[in-house]
Parts: sequence; structure tokens; C-alpha cells
Amino acid sequence: MALDLLWSDLRIASRNAVRRPGFTLLVAVTLALGIGVNSAVFALLDGVLLRPLAYRDPSRLVFVWQTLPAQNVMELEATPFDYDAWHGLRSLSALAMVYPDTYTLTGDDNPERIRGSRLTASLMPMLGIAPQIGRAFTQAEDLDGASPVVILSDGVWRRRFGGDDRVLGRNILIDGEPRTIVGVMPPRASLPGPLAESGELWLPARLTAEERVNESSHNYRILGRLADGTSLQQASAELRAFASRMAAERPSHNNMNATLVAVPEQTIRSVRPTLLLIAGSVALLLLVASANASTLLLARTSNRQHELAVRTALGATRGRLLSFAVAESVVLTGLGGVAGLMFGGWTLRALLPLFAEVLPRAIPIDIDARVTLFTIAVSCLLALVFGIIVSVHSLDGGLVERLKGSGRGVTGSGGGTRGGLVVAQVALAVVLLSAAGLMVNSVVKLSRVQTGFDADHLLTFKVALAGSRYASAPSRVAFAATLLERLEQNGGVRSAGLSTVVPFSGARAGDAFTIEGRPRQRGELLIADQRHVSTGYFKTMHIPLVKGRLLEASDDSRAEQVVVINRTMAARQFPNEDPIDRRVKTFDSSWLRIVGVVEDVRHVALTRDPVTEMYRPIAQTASPVFTLVVRSDHDPAVLAPAARATVQTVDPDIPIYDVRTMEERIASSFAQTRGTMLLLLVTAGLAATLSGVAIYGSIWYSVSQRIPEIGVRLALGASRTSVFAGVLRRALSLTAVGVTIGVTAAIGAGRMMTGLLFETRAADPTTLTVVACGTMLVAVTAGIVPARRAMRVDPIIALRND
Repeated sequence: MALDLLWSDLRIASRNAVRRPGFTLLVAVTLALGIGVNSAVFALLDGVLLRPLAYRDPSRLVFVWQTLPAQNVMELEATPFDYDAWHGLRSLSALAMVYPDTYTLTGDDNPERIRGSRLTASLMPMLGIAPQIGRAFTQAEDLDGASPVVILSDGVWRRRFGGDDRVLGRNILIDGEPRTIVGVMPPRASLPGPLAESGELWLPARLTAEERVNESSHNYRILGRLADGTSLQQASAELRAFASRMAAERPSHNNMNATLVAVPEQTIRSVRPTLLLIAGSVALLLLVASANASTLLLARTSNRQHELAVRTALGATRGRLLSFAVAESVVLTGLGGVAGLMFGGWTLRALLPLFAEVLPRAIPIDIDARVTLFTIAVSCLLALVFGIIVSVHSLDGGLVERLKGSGRGVTGSGGGTRGGLVVAQVALAVVLLSAAGLMVNSVVKLSRVQTGFDADHLLTFKVALAGSRYASAPSRVAFAATLLERLEQNGGVRSAGLSTVVPFSGARAGDAFTIEGRPRQRGELLIADQRHVSTGYFKTMHIPLVKGRLLEASDDSRAEQVVVINRTMAARQFPNEDPIDRRVKTFDSSWLRIVGVVEDVRHVALTRDPVTEMYRPIAQTASPVFTLVVRSDHDPAVLAPAARATVQTVDPDIPIYDVRTMEERIASSFAQTRGTMLLLLVTAGLAATLSGVAIYGSIWYSVSQRIPEIGVRLALGASRTSVFAGVLRRALSLTAVGVTIGVTAAIGAGRMMTGLLFETRAADPTTLTVVACGTMLVAVTAGIVPARRAMRVDPIIALRND
């Protein structure tokens, strides 16, 4: 019986929705905006924050990092020596070591540079993953002298071998060395956390005897699995105690400690604050949309008081009216939910490129069954809430009064609730607009940060020299010199240079150093980022010389080893003396004479201050991997094909990769901030629009209900100007209350955004003032049309109709 009544109510509600297409469309679109954006963001949250990682018991996987507390370095890669030493920890049941790197695939007409990793055989069993075809590595392949083998990612297998199952046993050339393919990983199989992008090639560790005892090469990532019954806190305590003993026993570990970070935390922590901010903002948008829909439903309910009173007089109970109200809400929210799911798919496709730089790439993010269930749940909850709100206001006033009210309804029915909903929408819109304003402020200030070089018209691309042909330093130096010479011969190229690390590349190369004649203090560790550059690098980048000279062609392997330092290193290490001709030494160099000081460059990020840096001539270091920087007369992107062709003329087996303009590199460095700003702007814009519609609708409905009263006032001598002002005053008063509440809430919300802001106060007075004034302007705009309608009321017609 109950189901029959419910089905009957749904049929009637559906017919009512068809009879009022304008109203139905307005409510459905309003809800679709709120539900759709929330569905898209839930897909992000579900994929990144809520789903477990695709490893065996991922909550017990950890990264093991060394730390240098005195240098504020809290996550330092370990050495092979530490990897062997940490096997004695009882709180870790397994350990694995990974060395991420890039490799060149050759042997055909399509040389390619691919990111991969050397790893110990213990890694795959520890993660609980295995090749889809072939086998994993054996422990014997961890040792030097083992057969050279490789496991391909699914992407490389399909891209270069067409997904051929007969690929096992075939040889491919990796950095000029033949390697036998022994396996292919499943689709989406990846290394954890920051290693996720280094999983296109999986190579065995093959550690030499020298590598195993290395205590200075901090380039290895260590992963572990917590022993059964051991908590992260217990394991961390044992690790710190072990590291303290090592620091006391070995000079190489002086001032070092160690820490554990859970793999899930390591994977998502950089993006979590942004996702939570986005989730909060779209939740506010859903509240605004829901309030707007509630206002529309209440207005329609007020116009249907006579119909509802007749139903009551004929015996309809409150429960029956509630059932009918819920049925109508289900129809409307169902339409909004379906439209919202489609809109959510479009929104998600627009969101993913905005955050592509920061989202974990191995995690699938899509509108799937879980997102669909979330959308259905939100729609059902809204249907229930709307039904209750409407049913509560369906019986305002006495039955006789409502029957007499005919089609006009009872004046003021639900008016207080509608006014409260308008205030709530305005307050929420102010919070969103303020958050968007703070992010705009941050992006504007980031765009004005001085980088220390001229990024205009710069093209960058990487080159890696691998194989026996480039095993010697002279061959690498000769290749670099020839390539630079030929690049500068291309039309449209002003100059060219190279560096092992360029700004905003996401890479750093730090080395410890000592200063000649300056005794090392106990616990002191001096570290500088080191770049190996060509003589034309500073000219091409437009990095100014501060003191001394730049690197010259004569600074080659036959000359004294020299170095150019940046202003920060000069100020920190030589504050009261001239650094020119002083000498410094790194662990892998002889004494380096300082010949010049150049201006600081922001290498890591626009938000990070310059660090201590040294520039060494690549002619003296012969690094095999470097980035070319080419300054163009015009759009640098058009130089990419010519640059690739130029490299091919020098050596057809050398690919170029990571081809980007410098402006693209800078833009990607704050892509997360810019993406958050854009999403907040869109969300805030939608909320402000819906709030304006709510103000307009509420005031228009109020005027419609008060036409007889306005007619009486005009008949008694009230001026039309006073009527206009009174209606506009109502709009401004509701908005003013909402703005006051919203500004107060925005100050609190801004404090939660502090970590995402750059040189912007959480309670920025300019932003709050602009938002408040803009919102009041929206209220004036929304109230003008209803106010003009009120002032044009004809008293005689109004009184006759009443």
C-alpha cells in the first residue's frame, strides 16, 4: 500500500514537472551545477586520498630517509652502505633500494630517453607486485657481474614492441649495452610515491663492490615494510637510535639522523592541502545551490497554498503531504543528479590538466561506480531535505485562511526561511570569493617574482650521452662543444649554453664542500647546489656578473679547476672578505679556485629563496647528462624541430627529451597554485551568480506578494521613489547581513589557506573590501528590476485584483 502511494506521488510529481518546464529546468540546472562539480572533486578525492594504494598492505610500507637537522634537511636519500646497515633493524621485515635514473633506448631509427630505476630484487615481493608475463629479478642479479636483464613497463612494451608476447628473451640496447627482456609489468604498475615516474624500465641493482661500501653518494631511495606487530612510532624510535649510534661511530654520518615516512603519506601529502581546500570550496558551492533550490521550492509552495489546503481539507495528513513533497523533490533532484553526473564528467576532464603536475600519475581517476553512488547519495539526501523543508512550510497559517487565499497564497508564507536562505547563500559566496581573491593575489605576486635571469625566448631540452662511445671525458666534452657550435649556426638562434641543472627543472644536485684555510667545526656540514655549465650559459640565460669574471674557454681540463659562485654563497661563506681567489673543495674534486660571483637565481621554485650554488665548467667535469638552453629571436617553441635535427646531425643515436620553453617550466612550478585559483574563481563565480539569482528571486517574489500593500501605500500618497528605495533597501539589508557573516567566516577560512598563499595575508583587507563591495553591487543589480516593478504598480488595478 505504501509503495503504491509513493509510486502514485512520483507519477503526479513527474506530471507536475512536465507541466512547469521552466521551473523544473531552473531547479535541475541549479542542482546540476552543485552536484556535478562535487562529483568531479569527489572523483579526485576518492582516487588520491580515499582508495588504498595498489600494493600489498600499503599502510605498512615506509620510505626510509636520512636527515640533517642542523641543515633543515629532513628527507635525504641514503647510500648503499646505509641500506646494508639498516638490514639489522628488527622493526623492518624487508628492505629494498631504488636508484631512479634515465636511460637511452637505441638500436632502431627511434632513439628514446626513458625514465627507469635500478632496484634490488626484494622490491617486487615487498610491494606485492609481479610481471604480467615473464619473471621478476633474482637476488643474484643484485650483484655486479650478473647477466644484464631488464623488465619493461606495459607502456614501453606496447609502444615499442606492439604488445608482442614473444618479446621475452629478446635483447634491447639500453645506454649502448645489450639487455635481455625477462618480463613485462602489468598496466598501471608503478613505484611508490616520488618514484612513480621512474618506472618505465625496471633494471636490477647490479651493485659493484665499491658501490656497496659507498657512504657519500646520497642518491638511493630506501623502502621498507614494518614487521608484524610493529607500529610506525616504534620503528621510527629504533631507527633514530640506530642512526645516533652510527653518527657517533662514523665521521661520514656526523650530524645525521634518520626518519620513516609511510608510503601513502609520502604519495599524497604534497597535494592533500590543495584537494581539501578544493573539496571545501565545492561543498560550499553545493550548499549555495541547495539553498537556491530551496528558495525556489519555497516560493512555489507559497503559490500552492490553496491547493495544499484543499488536499488537507479532503483528509490528507502531514505524513501524506510529506510523502508528496519528497516525491516532487526526488523528481527534481533526480534530474539534477543525472545532469550533474554528466556535468561532473566534463568538469573532471577540465580539472585533470590543471593538476597534472601534482597528482600521482599512477592512480586512476575517473567517474566510476563509486562516484556514481556518491552522486546518487547526495541527490537522495537533498531530496529528503527539500521535502522536509517544503512540507514544514506547506501548512503555514490556518486552513480557512489558506482556503480563502486562493491561488495567491498566504502572504509571507516561508518568507523568513527564504530570507535566511538568501543570507546563507550570500555568506557562502563571500567566503568563496574571498578565497579566490587570496589565490589571485598569490598568483599575481608569484608572477612578479624576479627569477634572476631572463626567461623570455628560451627553449630547453635535455641530452644524455650513453654507451662506450662516450665513456671518456674528452668525447663528452667534444660532443657538447660541437652541438653548441651547430645550434648557434641555426637561423633565429641568438646564443646557446648548457647546464647539468637548469632552473625549474625539478632537479637539484647538492654536494658537501670545505673552504681552504677554514677548519671545519664539529657537526658543521656545508652543502651547495652544483651546476656544470658551458662558457655561454650565463650569457644565454642573462645571469648578471657581480664580481670577478665568468667562465672562459681556457677553463678546460688542462687548466686549473675553477668555479663561479652565486651571491648567496658569497654572502654566507665570505661575509667580510672578497671570495675571489679563495678555494673550495667538494668530495669528488680537487681544490676549486673561485673566479667570479654571479647574481642569485631561483632554481627550485618561485616561492623558495635562492640557495648556495656553485657553477663549474663542464669542460673540466665532462658530465654526460645536461640540458641545453637556446635563446631565440622569436617564439622558442618553433626551434624544437631544428634542435632535434641538429642533435641528429652530431649523433643520430642521441635523443633529446624534456623539451620545454623556460616560461613553461616556470608556469609548471606553480601549476598547483594556479589550478587552485582557477577552480576557486569558477566556483566563486557560480556561487555569486546563484546568490544574485536568489536575491533577485526573493525580492521579486516579495514584491509579487506585496502588490496589494504597495497599491494601498501609493493610494495613500506614498511616492514611487520611496517604494523603489524600500524594495532596494530590503535587498541590501539581506545582502549586508550575509556579507558581514561571510567576511567573518572568510577570515577564519583564510587562516586555513596560509600554506597555499604566497606573500598574502589570510585576512587581506583589500581582498575582503573588494569582495564585500562587489557583493553589494550584485545585490543592487539584482534588486533594481523588482524595485522598478514595485514603483510602477497601478494602485487601482492592484486594489481591484486584491
